[in-house]
Amino acid sequence: MRLLLQITFLLAFFLLAPIAASAKLADVDTEWRVDLASTFQFLNHTRATGENLGAGIQTALLHTQFKPIDSNRVSAHLGLGVLERFGYNAAVSPYSPIDIGLQYAWISLHRTTNWQWQIGQLQSKLRLESALSNQNNHILHSALSQSHSFYYPGVRTLFQLGTLQFYMELNGIERPHGSSWASGMQWDYRSNSFIKLNAMLTDDEILLLDLSGYQQFSWIEIGGTANLFQIYDELAWRDDEAFALAGYLKLSINKHALSLRSEFISDGNTGIYGNIKAGFITLTHSYKLNRLSTLRHEFIYSKSQNPVYRDNGQVVQDQFSFAIQLAMAF
Repeated sequence: MRLLLQITFLLAFFLLAPIAASAKLADVDTEWRVDLASTFQFLNHTRATGENLGAGIQTALLHTQFKPIDSNRVSAHLGLGVLERFGYNAAVSPYSPIDIGLQYAWISLHRTTNWQWQIGQLQSKLRLESALSNQNNHILHSALSQSHSFYYPGVRTLFQLGTLQFYMELNGIERPHGSSWASGMQWDYRSNSFIKLNAMLTDDEILLLDLSGYQQFSWIEIGGTANLFQIYDELAWRDDEAFALAGYLKLSINKHALSLRSEFISDGNTGIYGNIKAGFITLTHSYKLNRLSTLRHEFIYSKSQNPVYRDNGQVVQDQFSFAIQLAMAF
């Protein structure tokens, strides 16, 4: 049933995308974008009976931005379709949850050219990776990007000061005790470069610090993300913490690109990263078929300090993963 729904959405997007990509509403400034990604993957999973071999739609998302009223101070943003958060770390993401329907929807109220409010289902400002893998260097998300939501309900205010952007928000991220406060800044210090620092405090005493940044040169791109969770456990009367680091390097020559990601997670007993301490190496080769589509294949090796991965009925410390993806954006 799940595969049938994915195929139905994919066929619908293939039929509607050419229309959406060129459509303009009368007298309204409207932008459209369609992202499609179909992925074949081979994984070993904890809490599964053994090796997992599968294929499916990872992304089929239609994006639009438009003016709901005739005013330069109001704009609307919508994302509709299929979003599957493919993960490879068994302890963090033993399954690939799929969301079908509305992914995000917010209204922006521009008080001035430098100050705006956003209300609705927002896109997270945390991490380096986006929800859509075809906008990242790699097919499968890093382990630290699987630890918190890409989209969530909330209210956010943003202020732009030159190359610096500041924000503060109240959001409804799913936690045992409800809402979270978040604030942060982003510095676009050069073209194709940024550094951003975010802090989030939840009602159940979880503090998250997130630092991300990247720099793009002519044919080299480097980047990194760091997470630190500080948790106060009211039931156990003790503190705990978890942290994760990820570094990225991408080399691009003509139609080819080679991307390397190295990451490490340490969980303590928080459960945020799956109660493990582990390292990962991800190597991805991309080939741009044409202006709209890219073919990618990816190899991942992961090793945990304790056995968490299944291999022929046994639980082992390391895992090998492989994925192929055809991604399109227009």
